Amino acid sequence: LTTSCSNRGKFPKMIFTIGGRDFALSSNYYVVKIFDLDDGRCAFAIEASIETDIPWALGTPFLR
Repeated sequence: LTTSCSNRGKFPKMIFTIGGRDFALSSNYYVVKIFDLDDGRCAFAIEASIETDIPWALGTPFLR
């Protein structure tokens, strides 16, 4: 899934509930620039994992 990077902030927030606490993630964190292309496209940065024993891997946005 790709979109123009000018649309990055226009997608809704994603809400993750972990341990009963809600964490809001703005689209500026889950829609990211594709660095190996220079055409202004961004991609959805959340993907499924084939690892069945690791259901979620939380990255940089959750370290802030």
